[in-house]
Amino acid sequence: MLACLKCPKEIISGGITTHRPKRVTAHFSSLFVETIPNPLERYRRWVWRRTIATLHLMCGLPCAGKTTLAKQIEHERSALRLTPDEWIIRLFGADLSLETLDAARDPVETVLWDLAARLLVLGVDVILDFGFWSRAERDDFRSRAAQLGARSELHFVDVSEKELLARLAARNAQLPTGTFWIDQARLSLWSRQFEPPTMDELRKHKEEG
Repeated sequence: MLACLKCPKEIISGGITTHRPKRVTAHFSSLFVETIPNPLERYRRWVWRRTIATLHLMCGLPCAGKTTLAKQIEHERSALRLTPDEWIIRLFGADLSLETLDAARDPVETVLWDLAARLLVLGVDVILDFGFWSRAERDDFRSRAAQLGARSELHFVDVSEKELLARLAARNAQLPTGTFWIDQARLSLWSRQFEPPTMDELRKHKEEG
């Protein structure tokens, strides 16, 4: 009977899909490819991953390529992407002071999570393009997804500070739609504050997801 099962290619590799955006060094939970010797168990997990909603957490600093990857996942997974800067611009405009922008971010992200939570309950995949700079924040949102009966995937885009600053200079010279101007000193400060996922966290996330 098992010989009759026609499993997609990604099942054979453990049901892990790896994204490789151009010019971005990406490290995801999918780095740890699970080994499930039983084909029926692989099939069961594949079916489960397609019937349970998934919360995608985009992790990384500005200019790392999070939103670019999020847009790719949005189309590949038929998911709803929620990028705070785009919503802030629609609500308050693009010409905001740093103080106003910082004050708007938390309330907007709170509303976006409320929307995401409802969609997950309805079985819709959601991409939160929040950055998730700390381990505590990532753990919190993974727990929220689990409480709603959804699974979660962490997408970590790892780029050196030197490359980030080079990309920032190019972006500031001609701001793309839906983004804000960022000072280089501020990005350098954020680089020191950022808590990247450890290999242990990625492994733990894979095992739970």
